[in-house]
Amino acid sequence: MGLQECEFCGLPFHSVGSNLCGKCAQQIDEGFLKARKYIYKHGDRADFGSVLENTGVDEKVLRYLIRQGRLEISDEVGGARCRVCGKPVTNGVLCTDCMRKFQDACGNHEPQTSEDKKRTAGISPLARFREK
Repeated sequence: MGLQECEFCGLPFHSVGSNLCGKCAQQIDEGFLKARKYIYKHGDRADFGSVLENTGVDEKVLRYLIRQGRLEISDEVGGARCRVCGKPVTNGVLCTDCMRKFQDACGNHEPQTSEDKKRTAGISPLARFREK
């Protein structure tokens, strides 16, 4: 049982395997249940704003659930955006185009020419992806 920082609120807590403190875990689970129920009931009409407005779920909680891939919500104003290009995303942190480009960049570990090797030495796949 080690002391760890909660990935949601940033406060230290005694962890038994979770990355969330008990208070945040409860808040996120309750938000998930409310949002999921609303999304199932309203289908495609359940966008980010309507879920926030009609469920009372905190915006930070809803964004966390989308980033973690636990919820998929169509985008409207204020919805989740791709961290690379800013396009709307329904889950995770990258849009499908950027995810595909990132996977391609990660799959190509060996640069083709010695010039490419020099240029990309020590650069992470994400940095190579952003160059394209």
